[in-house]
Amino acid sequence: MPRSPLVVVASCSLLAAAVLAAGAQAASMPAVTPKGSCTEMRGAHVVAVFDVSVAGGQAAKLRKGRRNQVSGGRVIGRLPTVFHPGATPRALRVAFGRKSKQARWRLGRRTAAVKRGAKRCAAAAAAKPSPKPSGCCPNTTRGSTPGSRPPATTTGSCSTPNAWTGSGRTLAATPATLSAVVSHASAGDTIELADGVYNGASVTLNRAVRLRAAHQFGAVLVGGPTPRYANDTSLGGHTGTAISVRASGAVVEGLELRYYDVGIDLDGVANVAIQGNRLVSMYEAGVQVWDTRAAEIRCNEILDPYLAQDVPATVTSGPGVSDAQDDYGVAVYGSLQPRVEHNYFHGVFNQTLSFKEGNRDAYAGYNTFEGSALTALFFGQNIPHNGPYSFAGLPVDEDRGNIVAEYNVFREVYWIRDGAKVVYYMRSPIRVWHVDGNTTVRGNVIEQAEQGVMLECRSGSQAGCNAGTTRVTGNTIGGRVRDLGGTIRQVNTTAGAMIYTGLQAQATIDANVFALLGNVVGTYGDGVSGTPSLAYTGNRELSTAGTASLDLRPATPATDPDLSFAVAYR
Repeated sequence: MPRSPLVVVASCSLLAAAVLAAGAQAASMPAVTPKGSCTEMRGAHVVAVFDVSVAGGQAAKLRKGRRNQVSGGRVIGRLPTVFHPGATPRALRVAFGRKSKQARWRLGRRTAAVKRGAKRCAAAAAAKPSPKPSGCCPNTTRGSTPGSRPPATTTGSCSTPNAWTGSGRTLAATPATLSAVVSHASAGDTIELADGVYNGASVTLNRAVRLRAAHQFGAVLVGGPTPRYANDTSLGGHTGTAISVRASGAVVEGLELRYYDVGIDLDGVANVAIQGNRLVSMYEAGVQVWDTRAAEIRCNEILDPYLAQDVPATVTSGPGVSDAQDDYGVAVYGSLQPRVEHNYFHGVFNQTLSFKEGNRDAYAGYNTFEGSALTALFFGQNIPHNGPYSFAGLPVDEDRGNIVAEYNVFREVYWIRDGAKVVYYMRSPIRVWHVDGNTTVRGNVIEQAEQGVMLECRSGSQAGCNAGTTRVTGNTIGGRVRDLGGTIRQVNTTAGAMIYTGLQAQATIDANVFALLGNVVGTYGDGVSGTPSLAYTGNRELSTAGTASLDLRPATPATDPDLSFAVAYR
């Protein structure tokens, strides 16, 4: 039966209305334009960097899919889907695929490309930083005369988080609404996560917001299944990064993160505070800091405990794992004035806190390290090969400037796994290697470890030497502990201070206490010749424990260091 004229007219009217509505929506959608910018090195990977611009005064949203997709590589962090008005430099990074010659980003109707051989990102002049959150912890004037900082604090330093100066809204989020709430937040807002498990959650902070738990550790972000042993991926995949921070002034506070590749990733930001969080058993790093200015990692618990099938250590030998579950607790690259303070590190780790390369004025203070399979605190781990760092304005380089490690505590401990005590071993407490600056190591307490403070100069593929000036002063370094069976063991089998031949730094070792060591200062060689320049004055060398307890301590989470071991020798 043929349609009536009325029906035909109505159908045409509806179609015309739909076409007009679609046209109006398209016309109102702000134009989003991607642009291939440059390339940079990130570890061993060549990375394509893209900018984006939005015309008009409204934000645009393009979901992942045909209108927002990447080819030729792997997105670092999370593919952005919300684009704010104006220009956003370095909006996206893509690690080139092994055989890819170019990476492409299709965004709306436009496509941008970056060739593998494109120019390297230039180092930009450091911009004036945004206001820094006021803090609870005392400030340090880097390069100041040793002893000018107030005495080590033991209580209350993390009881009050850095003040949040944002005056925006408080937005409640749940596991079901987290992504939507983050995408709609404005600068100055607080995103408050309700208690619960956020399975596979991954967010990017593109605005200066505070992301916090309503109750500390009540919001638990879980990247994947619980591994049974270090680097166990046979149970299924896991999410890459929990939180990517891409906005200066942002704060991440009070969350618990588990089983991601990277817990919190900072890239190209200033005056960001990561505080009061708990990060457990990441596959690569708890916190990764890349190309930042004045970033603070403070008052966190960063943990790499034994997993169910890991073989534990003894007080004199490392754990039976070839590679720790958590490669790094905190890793820092190409950053200006990074501060890592008042954190509690516990577990296996390969490198617990590493200022990898290219940093200026690095600071590590008042941290507690309980166990570390390889190195607890490392300055200048890498031979320089990353960078330049466009946001911080730093070149490909060694760690430089005024470098301070003060009032940190290092010890072996035990904890309980499946009802039995297990030991966490400490190999190298402090290492200074690819560094050319004024380095001060003061007031630290090494209760026991296989090694002491290492000032290195090495040959080979990673050749490099500690240079500039290095002062090791006011530290307490012990060498023995009572094991779980009650026997006193000589843990330090090397030296309290290990000085390498060919060392370029003018080194001073003064006013330290060396206790229960077979060798106080040892000279070591790794293929570089030359007698180190070393001044050794005013140190105490003790063969007894005095009033210090040599019992192996239980692991005790604390973001303010217990310096009582040192007090017993003074």
